[in-house]
Formats: sequence, C-alpha cells, structure tokens
Amino acid sequence: MLAAGPASRRCIADRRAAGHRGGALDPDAATPYVAAGTMGATPADDFAPRAARRRLFLVFLIALPLPYWFVETGRAPALWIAAVAALTAGAALHDGGPMAALIAKLVVPQAVGWVLATWLAAWAVTAVVGRAVPAGRRRGVVRALLVAALVLALCPVFRTSAAHGGAATNVLGVFRLA
Repeated sequence: MLAAGPASRRCIADRRAAGHRGGALDPDAATPYVAAGTMGATPADDFAPRAARRRLFLVFLIALPLPYWFVETGRAPALWIAAVAALTAGAALHDGGPMAALIAKLVVPQAVGWVLATWLAAWAVTAVVGRAVPAGRRRGVVRALLVAALVLALCPVFRTSAAHGGAATNVLGVFRLA
C-alpha cells in the first residue's frame, strides 16, 4: 500500500467530504472483495481465470483426442502420449540402442508439443470466456465446457493399437481401466 503523505491526506479528506468512500489511497476504506486469482471479481462473479485455466488444462489433458505418430498412428489424450514418451525416454536412457533412441526422438517432441498445445487451448478458452461471456455466467460456461470435455472423453473417440488393438475406445479404454 502506498504511504499517505500530507498531499494525499488532503486529497482523501476532500474526497470524503464530497461523499466518496474507498479507493486505493484511502486506508480507512472498506476493502473490496478480491479473492486470489479473480482479477477483481465480486462475489456475484466468482470466475477465477487461473483456477478455470488449470481445470480446463487438466481435463483437456485426458479428454481431447490428439493425433500422434511414432511406431503407429492414432488418436490419444495428451496425458497418454506424455506417459508413453516418459516410458520410451526412460527405456532409451536405461537400455540405450539406436531403435529406442529413435522412438524417443519421435515421441518426446510430440508429447511436449501436445501438452503445450493443451495449455494454450485452456488459456485461449479462459481468455475468450473472460471477455465474451457476461460476468455472472462465466463460471457456468466453464463448468459446461468441463462437462462437455469429460463426456467427449467417455465416447469412443480414441484409437491406438496399444489399447484394444486399434479399435475405437474411450479414455478408460486407452488407459486400460475398462
């Protein structure tokens, strides 16, 4: 908070006399509601862009069918591609060999690229919602997007020969949970 000198005290006194209450320089004013990461949101609009971005990013990591190419081609969530990249890089570092190194060189850049792309998608969606949606509806729009992405993940939109022999499956089948 800025230190209030004699000139600012006079300004504050003049503003109070005029009936104004509050402001950045008024140490006695009631502080407005500002929660962390809300960019000055009021209780009526509790849309927190940072929290919305994180939630969208996490859901996008498991819900969006993204194309990949290494030994095979297919569509899988970014989290699965990143897991395969981590396993492949670990095998290349531990066992060595030209084939493991080649596959790691193909998989790791794709995984990093798709994780960054999902972060940018979450950032862009949050920015659009923050600018285009009226203040009281932002939280509901983000929730609807989260639910829609999760419903998409439960549909058979992923194809990878590592899970179910290349047949279309949902996110649970990709991670072999169903």
